[in-house]
This record gives sequence, structure tokens and C-alpha cells, in this order.
Amino acid sequence: MNDSTTTDMDALRAKALGTLGLGNAAETPPPLRRLLRTENLPWTPMLVIGLLAVVDSFANYAFLVLAPDIARTLGFGMGTVTVLLALKSVAIGVAPLPTSAWIARWGRRALLAGLLAVIGSLIGLGTAFVVVLPAIVIVQLLAGLANGAVSAVHAPLLSDNYPPAARVRVQAVYSTFVAAGVIVAPLLIALLAGPLNLTWRGILLVLGTLGLIAAASALVLRDPGFGRLDGDRMRGVIAESTGGQADEPTDSPTPDLRLGEALRRLMVIPTVKRVVRAQAVFGMVNVPFQAYLFYYLDDRWNLAADQRGLFLAGASVLVVAATLLFGRLVEPRFRRDPSIAMRWAGVLVVLGVVLSGIAVLLPWFWPMAVLFSIGFACVGLMIPAVTATTFTVTPSELRPHASALLAIALGAVGGTAGALLLSGLDQQIGLSGAIAALALPGAIAGFLIVRAGGGVAADLEAMVDGAVERGQLDAQRRSGTPAPLLACRAVEFSYGPVQVLHGVDLTVREGEMVALLGTNGAGKSTLMKVIAGLAPPDRGSVRLGGLDVTYVDAERRSGMGVMYVPGGRSVFPTLTVHEHLRLFARPLGGRAAAQAGIDRALAAFNDLAELLDTPAGALSGGQRQMLGVARAHVTRPRLLLIDELSIGLSPKVVGELVTQLRAINEEGTAVVLIEQSANLALNCVEHAYFMERGRIRFDGRAKDLLGRDDLLRAVFLDGAEAVRT
Repeated sequence: MNDSTTTDMDALRAKALGTLGLGNAAETPPPLRRLLRTENLPWTPMLVIGLLAVVDSFANYAFLVLAPDIARTLGFGMGTVTVLLALKSVAIGVAPLPTSAWIARWGRRALLAGLLAVIGSLIGLGTAFVVVLPAIVIVQLLAGLANGAVSAVHAPLLSDNYPPAARVRVQAVYSTFVAAGVIVAPLLIALLAGPLNLTWRGILLVLGTLGLIAAASALVLRDPGFGRLDGDRMRGVIAESTGGQADEPTDSPTPDLRLGEALRRLMVIPTVKRVVRAQAVFGMVNVPFQAYLFYYLDDRWNLAADQRGLFLAGASVLVVAATLLFGRLVEPRFRRDPSIAMRWAGVLVVLGVVLSGIAVLLPWFWPMAVLFSIGFACVGLMIPAVTATTFTVTPSELRPHASALLAIALGAVGGTAGALLLSGLDQQIGLSGAIAALALPGAIAGFLIVRAGGGVAADLEAMVDGAVERGQLDAQRRSGTPAPLLACRAVEFSYGPVQVLHGVDLTVREGEMVALLGTNGAGKSTLMKVIAGLAPPDRGSVRLGGLDVTYVDAERRSGMGVMYVPGGRSVFPTLTVHEHLRLFARPLGGRAAAQAGIDRALAAFNDLAELLDTPAGALSGGQRQMLGVARAHVTRPRLLLIDELSIGLSPKVVGELVTQLRAINEEGTAVVLIEQSANLALNCVEHAYFMERGRIRFDGRAKDLLGRDDLLRAVFLDGAEAVRT
């Protein structure tokens, strides 16, 4: 890439980031009120989703505050409460996955938000009528499922309703509502348990009824679609730079990712991966802390239900103030450096857990309450910072899945681990000591959050570069230029800490036959696996006919016409030749089409016709390779990837295989061939690539590569005359 191209790319990247409200160090974001007025955006989504968050808090914190009273009535202890919270955490972790899959398929997030509020309120009402422990278990599992589903709905829906320039502040406002729920629910409990003298059953009935009334506000919500205020604008800027219109969103075809594919796509984003780890560690603290805290207040300070409610409400007041202040202070810095929110949050989490640990060791109530409130507020700032930053580096259509991942890490993974590993600390070192001991894993989580901020800039650049690539493809389509059959762009791949592919570009045209050569360990086979969908890349893209298939499963790519024949491993030893052919023909559908495909393969390889009942494990090496290649005759793929065609085979067999490859290619199938014999490969193709140490060193005509002794001396050259047929 020359200097002018690099400069143009940097300018386009900066302009695209500008549409996200990022990268402008000189510009200070306007107040949220003015920004919404300028953008002609209502406050309604923020207020309604916030109110639904308050409703969600009713059921959660009501059980926590009332747990000692419920346990005494039903006859179980704190250990059972911890187990109940652990089970609920598992449910919280499980629920976001099907929820995000449902959203990806059907959308309707506004409707779903209202339904979840209704369900949560009904669960609260149901808890009031339980009389046995198994019923409590069921109710808490249902509450966890509803609560977990909320995490995949609220924050992504908010993010799509407001522009990126307000992302931190909007998420801070949402977190403020969450904290307000922690204030309102305990205050209501204090009021109902104190002056009104209601039992825990009566309190739950009142809270559930109020929740149902508040859930009706969801009727005014609307789902704006994915990425309306960030992705579409960024794509419009890119379209304009490539010859389109600024208001013309790009429409490069991308298949809908299945749930597993979407999660795999997210986990190759370093920031997301690191945040998930941090959330898992913090989740280890969360479950035992919730169980210990209210028993600590009951046992150490003799606080009744109404007093425990007032304590939690008072601590949460500081959370509200800190969250609003955090949004105002961090937003301008976030625009200049999106990693700053994560770094601040990590430091504050460390400070918060340390202060909370010190607080519970103090022998005086009011100093304990003040110090605990400050620590509680510091830890509470983690949510808006992590959410805003994660959404910034995540494609808009995958934000529900990102929320699901964070919930899984916090609830199912971390919560379960915490319940199993840390829930018995109170029996060994007492309640105060147990809460103080939780500061250690909490501090580790804070350090992990700080570290997660280090990759934000690179992840943003990768996201913008992907959008630029889609814009360039759009420009090609507008000009009438057909997309290549296969296009790998800037592909990187690592096995653990060892990077194997370094920014690999490779293009194959329709019907083309290409050789991929290189030294041993150059990354040729790894690149084939990336193309086939067996190894998702760390960065870069793989497109098939312009369709982005980078994170599409190998099974789906096979249905799109990609066939991979790995060297020496393309057959199942226990299946017969005929069983293989029938298996190859299954995707063809009808019996007639399948039989026609099998007949083509047997006509091409006469030897196989005489070995139909022979297990593949009993075949010679050449016959096994023939059977692997025969699949291409059966299915007629668009793209055939062959790894080491001739390894260990006689010249006669190699000649027959080359003849069939040419026949397959002449029928329209593009072929990419990795071959140990450079002479053989280069005499089969017109176009060749040469790889060395994970990089493309040559891309051009095969006959030109034959003259490059500086490259080919590292590759074994077949001493015999090249096979020609």
C-alpha cells in the first residue's frame, strides 16, 4: 500500500469514526438535552426502558432484602439462600442466549421488553403464595430467566435509539434507573414492613401489582432497528467516498449468523473476549456477596427487613449521583479515547471492592455505612462503562448477543463458580471476614477490566475497515464489476499465542485454477481451513461471491458450494466406497439427482466402481485420494480446495488425479491447489500464490513464479518432468 493510499484510508477511517462521535479531540459533546433536540429524538425510550429496569429491580431486590424472613418462615438457612442465588445466576446466564437468537430472527424488542416486565411482576406475585422450598426454587429459576432475558433487550435497544455521541451518558442514565430501582424497592419494603406492618407475603403482592401497572408503559416503545444511528450513518459516509450518496446505506449481502456463529464472531474481538473474562471473575464475587450482605446486616447489626431496605436504598442514592456524574465526565474523554471508560471503571472497581471490604470490618455502624456506600457506588460504575465500550466495538446487529455473553459470564459462569468456591467462607472466617475476602477476586476483575481497554482502538479500526471493505464492494457492484468467487482480505489467524497468518490477501475468480505454494509451516493449510470455515480468523474477512462468510459455519459453507479435501484425511475408514458416495450425494436432494452425481464420479474413476463394497480404510493411498476428489464430481462445487494432492502417490495416480481436476475445473468449478511439487502445481495453473511465514510473498502468473529461484529454492522441486496430460 503506497503512502497516498494509506493517507486516504486514514482520512476515511477518521471520517467514519467521526460519525460515531469518536476521534475528535477538539470537539466537546453538547449537553444531552440539546443533542436530543438537535437530532429530533425523544426522551421516551430512555424513560420507559429505565422504568422497566426499575420494575425488574422489584423482584430481584425484594427477595434479597426479605431473604432472612422468607427463610425463617419456610425453615431453611443461609446456605440454601446461597444455592438459590446460584441457581438464579445460572438461569440469568442461560436466558440471554435464546433471547438474542429470537431477537436476531424476529426483532420486536420493544414488545419483548414489555412482556418481560409483565412476566417479572407475575413471578413476584407468585412468590407471595409459595409455602414449600421446591416452589421457591422454581420461582427463583423463573425470575432468573426473566432477568437474564432483560440483559439482551434493554441496553441494545437503548443503544439503537440514541446516537453514539451520547452512548456513555445514555447507558449511565439507564444505570441510574437500575440504581433507582435498588432505592425504590427497599424503600417500599421499608414502608410496607414498617408503618404498614405487612408480612413478606403482603410486600411481594404490593410490589408485583405495582410492577404490572408500570409494565403498561412499554406500549409506547418502538424498535428502531439495528444500527440506525451509527452503522447506517457510517456506511453512508463510506458509500459517499466510493461514489454513492451520503444517505445511501451500503447493502453488501451478509448472511444472518446463527447463534453459535454470532458468539464465535464476538469472541474474536479482543475487547469483548477480555470483558467476558473480567465479568466471569466479577461474577464469582456477586453471588456470595449478595447472600452474605443481608445476613451480615441482620446478624451483625440486628437490622429488621425495613431497616435493611433503608440501608440498601441509602447506599444506592450515592450510586445514582456517581453514575450521572460519571456519564458527564467520561463522555468527552470517551470521544477522544474510547478505552478511557473501561480504564476508569476498572480502577474504580478495585477501589470499590477494597473500600467495601474495609467497611464490613469496622466496629462502628455509620462509618461502615458511609464507606460501604462509596464502595458500592464505585463498583456500580462498571456497568455503563463496560456496556458502552463493548457496544462501540460490536456490530449493531450483534449487540443483543454481546449482552448475552456478558450476562452468561457474570451469572452462569462467574455466579456458579462463586457459589461453589466462595459460599462457605462465612463458616470459616465469619460473615465480616467472608465479605472482606471477596475484595481479592473483585480487585482481579477490576484489573482485567483495565486491561480490556487496551485493545479498544484496534478493534474500532478493524470494525471501520470492515465497513470500508463493504463500501468498496458496493462501489464495484454499482460499476458493474462482478465480485470474485473468493476474496480473502487481511486474514490473520493464531493458534493460541502463536500467530500463523499475517494479513493474508487471496483472490480466486469464477472458474479459475490457482496454486498455493510455500515452505513447510508457511500457513497454507491453515488458510485453507479458514476459507472452509474450520478455523475462524482473528481479523480480516472471507467472502464468497461478495457474500461475507467469515464466521459462517463450515456446514453452511459446504451448502454454498465450498468443498475442502484435506491431504490424506478426506475419507472415513469404516465407511465403504458406496456409502461415501451416497453420503456425498445427500445434499443433492432427490434420488435421481443423487444417482446422477454418483454415476459421474464412478465414470471419472473406474477403479472405484470395482470397490464399492470396500471400506475406505482398506483402500490404497491413491484410491483414498480418488474417493476424496470424487466428491467434486458428485456435488459439482463452486470452489474446490485441495490440500496436498500428490503426497505419497505414484506418478500414474497423480496423472489421473490431475486429469480429473482439470475436468472438474472445465465444468466451472474454481480450484485452489496446495501441492508439494512446485513443478506439478505450476504446470496445472495459470495463477499462483507463494506463502512464507504466514505472508503472501508472490501473487501473479504461474510462469513468472517458475523464474523466482529466490522463492522456490525453499520448496521441494520435483526432479521428474512435470506431469502433463
